[in-house]
Amino acid sequence: MNDREILELILKKVDNIDTRLDSIEKRLDNVEKRLDSVEIRLDNIEKRLQVVENDLSILKNDVEFLKTDSKEINRKMNAVYEQVANLLEFQTEMRMFKKEIFEKTDQIVKTQEVYRDWMSQHEVDIRLLKRVY
Repeated sequence: MNDREILELILKKVDNIDTRLDSIEKRLDNVEKRLDSVEIRLDNIEKRLQVVENDLSILKNDVEFLKTDSKEINRKMNAVYEQVANLLEFQTEMRMFKKEIFEKTDQIVKTQEVYRDWMSQHEVDIRLLKRVY
């Protein structure tokens, strides 16, 4: 092989290498575009994740508020239960007192009837005595 043939062979190989490099470059460009697309998607996911984290933080605060509010509601409900229990006890006492009042009133009415009868008898006796004297 002469120099010319060797040179042509080398040139062919260089052309072949150049073609392969162009192909590799195109593939790398495609990979770069895909990576850019992936990066954009990751950025979007990161933004959405930040929104989710913010929402989660708000929910966490709301849950804490509800826990505190729930404790306050329970405290107030316990106070209401105590008041209702006291009112029921008072109502029972008032019913007993009412019954006692009615019984005493009945006794007073009966005693007044006895006194009225007794007074009527005395009036009759006094009239009789006045007639005699």
